[in-house]
Amino acid sequence: MNDEFIQRAIDLSARLVRRPVRRRGLLLASGSLVVSGLVGCSVLGLGNRPPVAIGEIRTMSLDGTGRQVDLSRYFRDPEGDSLTYNARVEPSHSLRLSVSGSTLTIRFVRFGETSAVIATAADPQGGTAEQRFAVQSPAGPQLLPPPFPSVPIPATQVVLGRAATIDLSNHFTYGQPRYFRAESSAPEVVRVWVSQTILSLEGRVLGTAQVTVTVDDWATQTFDVEVVPAPSPDAMRRP
Repeated sequence: MNDEFIQRAIDLSARLVRRPVRRRGLLLASGSLVVSGLVGCSVLGLGNRPPVAIGEIRTMSLDGTGRQVDLSRYFRDPEGDSLTYNARVEPSHSLRLSVSGSTLTIRFVRFGETSAVIATAADPQGGTAEQRFAVQSPAGPQLLPPPFPSVPIPATQVVLGRAATIDLSNHFTYGQPRYFRAESSAPEVVRVWVSQTILSLEGRVLGTAQVTVTVDDWATQTFDVEVVPAPSPDAMRRP
């Protein structure tokens, strides 16, 4: 066998962990060539060198459109192998990640959180490298406490054919203008409607109904309404 064949065997050994070589006097161990009188020895490969991280992925802040990172700029393989990229986030609920080729897309899920993203590059032999960087989600709008009932709305009487009003701002606590709505269990008895914070109750026929008031689909109160007959003129004149 000539020198060219020997060189090819040495090059091949760099890619294989163990390869039998039938060549007198050749022993490659841990990258060193040793003259030996053995026949049928083995060539021990140099082994795989894993990917390495290069540069640094800096801390970033997200806006409503998210961000993209080209991960191929931050990893390389010493042997020139193609790399496969992946990423995960801690805590897992704070961001939404997707990887296409070497492009990492980051979108926020929750306002005002700082998360750690771990990007990984892997070679075909299973060697890996990681980079960790911080991502800040947008602060988002100022959140006000939700409304809640404060003073119970008492049972109310409404005169037949007339209307009564209740100021709902006296019965709920809230931090900004809210949307109020009301519903009658018997609209044919009591008709209800709301204008801003004022609830109006109209007695249509004698009877009773339950009225439920809701604020922003969050806080509710329910109270009884009775429609009573109008007092007689004699009763109105009685001292």
